[in-house]
Amino acid sequence: MVNDYNDPYVEAREDNLYMRGTRVQFASIILYWQQGQTPEDLHRAFPSVRLAAVYGALAFYLDHQDEMDAFLTEYRARWKAAQAADEAAKPEVYEKLRRLLAEGQAQQAAEGTSSAESPVA
Repeated sequence: MVNDYNDPYVEAREDNLYMRGTRVQFASIILYWQQGQTPEDLHRAFPSVRLAAVYGALAFYLDHQDEMDAFLTEYRARWKAAQAADEAAKPEVYEKLRRLLAEGQAQQAAEGTSSAESPVA
């Protein structure tokens, strides 16, 4: 699936696509962009990727959209399979993470409720 596109911003390595010259995965840029992040947001989140390279990656995606959408579908499936295998190997770790997440969400909800109920001067 991953080819050498000879693109100045995206390169194939280790059966994956990366932002050229970085360890940042191309999928990270595109998936966050699809969730509404701006190129400037992405540059701040991944400072090793120049802003021009973020725009270049978006152009690359748009130029190869059908193939890249297929790549991203495969990427998500591989990620989910790896996560499921990791969780099966370490169920106690994932149970602790779920518990901590639930506790944090409950604390945020309680703080939100208490601040909403407190009078504003």
